[in-house]
Formats: sequence, C-alpha cells, structure tokens
Amino acid sequence: MEVFISFGVISGFMVRPKKKEPKYIKTSVSIDPELYDWIKVKVKDKRFSTTSHAVNEALLKLKKEMDSE
Repeated sequence: MEVFISFGVISGFMVRPKKKEPKYIKTSVSIDPELYDWIKVKVKDKRFSTTSHAVNEALLKLKKEMDSE
C-alpha cells in the first residue's frame, strides 16, 4: 500500500495557509478602581475567567441593550 504525504508544495512553491482572523483584538482600557476591584472578586469567585472575560461580557450586555433601543 502506498501512502502519499503532502507538505504543501505545489509546482515547487510553498503554499502558506491563510492567516485566520484573531478571535480577540488586544487592547488596553482604563477602568475605575472600584470596578476593577469588583472584577477581581468575580474572577476569584470564578464568575469570570479573566478580566478580559468580564469586560467582554459587560460590553456584550451593553451592546444588546443599546441595539434594542
């Protein structure tokens, strides 16, 4: 039985896979210290996995609310 293994080379040229869009965009934000402390507590309580998770959830909720107006 013959097995053919392809390494992405066609006609002598290397075929590069297309770059995927990033799932998330890295950025930075300034957060009120009281909100940051609240987020830290919620991460510790495992309500959110990370600060980024908390911010994403809050923005999704705000977006839904504003889009329904």
